[in-house]
Amino acid sequence: MFNYTYWGFDSFPSNINMALEEHFVKLAATEKIPSIRFFTFDKDTIVLAYGQATDAIKKLDSQVELTRRITGGSHVQQGPNALSYMFTVPHDGTFKHLTDMRNYYAEIVGNAFENLGIENVEVDNKACGIKIDGKISAAHATFWGVDSALVHGIIILKPYDVEKIASRVWLKTRKVGNKIYTEESALKNIPAVMDQLKNFAPNAKPAEKLKAVQKLVAQEILKEETRGKYKQEKIDGKILARLRPLLEEKYNRREWIEKRNPPFTKKEVKEIQWVYGHKLDGKLMKNLPYCLWIQVKNREFRKMAEPIE
Repeated sequence: MFNYTYWGFDSFPSNINMALEEHFVKLAATEKIPSIRFFTFDKDTIVLAYGQATDAIKKLDSQVELTRRITGGSHVQQGPNALSYMFTVPHDGTFKHLTDMRNYYAEIVGNAFENLGIENVEVDNKACGIKIDGKISAAHATFWGVDSALVHGIIILKPYDVEKIASRVWLKTRKVGNKIYTEESALKNIPAVMDQLKNFAPNAKPAEKLKAVQKLVAQEILKEETRGKYKQEKIDGKILARLRPLLEEKYNRREWIEKRNPPFTKKEVKEIQWVYGHKLDGKLMKNLPYCLWIQVKNREFRKMAEPIE
């Protein structure tokens, strides 16, 4: 569909990862270069959504970072247990609306799961997620710029340390019928991809297997979208040097991370979903659920979580 540049699979601190995403959005807009990138985070990171307040944060320890992304939704914990992916493209008429783009790449990821032999995969476009056995295992969001767009997502490869997440952010409950269901139990119930690939590298040590699965899933998604046709590049010192203005303006600053300052303007962005009043500079939203289930209806959430006895 596009003549992609593939930027490989790598790991960086949260500020670099977030700056790279905006950099590739700008690259698609100004130089018409569509890009694919897979990555993880050097350490656990709570990622706030573009239009979200910081009230979700309970207490941050020394082993976790805090950052803010350019897409909507709510907070999610990134980290070495997950694989993140990014597609950026120029607006050339291929996608008429952000939902077209979001749904297209969701199918790519879902197909890749099935290609790997994972069973009971379902792409749920209403929930902006990919399910395994009826439970969210991956989720994604979209940035719809004036001249380019981005879809990025997180795939849970290894089960979360839920106790750590619960100590860092406020996890919510939902009343469905006469029972109370918890996000904490839903996190524990996530069908991690590594658990679906038990026959892959069975003799590898856990850390080695995680890295191998990250590369395996990334390569399968890349193959599903590009059929092996792409230009290979790497994120080197020259690319990192180009991030300096973004780091100085946003991703190294508390003003951006805590207050979303400076906001985007209509000269840059057409739409970011789940932003208060659809205003790019509107007030930051509070009391949001965990991102994986922000679009999940109650009748579906109760299948993913456990009730309080």
